[in-house]
Amino acid sequence: RYIDYNPLKYELRWNQPEFLAIREPLVAWRISDDEFWRGIGATELLDDNAQMVALRISRKLSTSQIEEAKRRIAAKIKDYVFIGGWISPGERAIREMLLNDPRGRIIQISPSSLPHDYKVGSAWLDAIRARRAAIIAKGNREIEFSRASCLDLNATAARLALGLDGQARPSRQWD
Repeated sequence: RYIDYNPLKYELRWNQPEFLAIREPLVAWRISDDEFWRGIGATELLDDNAQMVALRISRKLSTSQIEEAKRRIAAKIKDYVFIGGWISPGERAIREMLLNDPRGRIIQISPSSLPHDYKVGSAWLDAIRARRAAIIAKGNREIEFSRASCLDLNATAARLALGLDGQARPSRQWD
């Protein structure tokens, strides 16, 4: 995989550096002016008027339940931007599906700050190049990952999905 992605990484790093440049602070209608965020990739997805879904999948789901969730999401993949921490096994399976589907749009919230020299993994490169993936982080500090930080991350994803006024735009509902 490393060898396969080297030409793409080279192209992005040297010919299109804006794709991998860290943007800070992020400014979007979904983010309060009082919050400092930084991000990499298609951070304009935060400003998109598309419906955003904060995805949270329990660790307790069985393999068949995760597959059912993937089927449901695949059927609506082009209609939504999916946001989350992508921590549980089910969330990671869906993250991979979204990254590999050219219609999938995804935002990953990092539980800790992005260092200034942050480098995305190769799985993200094609999606970032296609302007359909972003990785964002709030603040400037490292946070020890815990159950509390996981719950906070999920709450942040839900808040960003709704926007500052608590109203998703446009007002379609996930079914």
